[in-house]
Order: sequence, then C-alpha cells, then structure tokens
Amino acid sequence: MFEVPTPSRSVGLADTATYPGRMTGSYLWSMRWMRRRGDRVVITAGKYAGHTGTVESNVHQRTVDHPDEWANGFHIMDDAGELVTVRWDQVKCLK
Repeated sequence: MFEVPTPSRSVGLADTATYPGRMTGSYLWSMRWMRRRGDRVVITAGKYAGHTGTVESNVHQRTVDHPDEWANGFHIMDDAGELVTVRWDQVKCLK
C-alpha cells in the first residue's frame, strides 16, 4: 500500500507562516505583462502594428507573428472586429 507521509506539524487553512510577508520584486515584474479584459490597447509591432483594440483575455499560446513559439500574450478584438493573438510586448495601453 502507498503510505502518505505525515507532516511534522499540523497546518491549518489560516496558517500563513509559510507565505512571504509581501510579494517579491521578481514575482511582481513577471505579472506586469497582464492586462485586464476591456483595457484599450494599441498594437505596437508585427502584422497588426498601429491597430487599436480591446483586450479580451490573457493567453499563453502561439501568436500571429510568432507561430512556432509559445508566449504570454493577449487576445485583442481590434476595432475592425477581428480577433488577434499578440505577444505581451507587442501592445501598449492607451490609458
């Protein structure tokens, strides 16, 4: 039979001793690429450079300009009504 090891002490749901007191710099830096649904953006590079649109979702998949690699990016509904997948570094927020 498979035996589950028992922890050295009981850990409850409210035990936050193992969590950091604040977010670390490297974690926050890695989250900067994320935009929220509804954010207005302009595409700055690639096939759709200069197009404006609205963020539909954050994704991790192949993009229009880099079909052979997986990357963090966005689904953008451009103002012409076309859904475009672009990398995180190919957009700039309009706010």
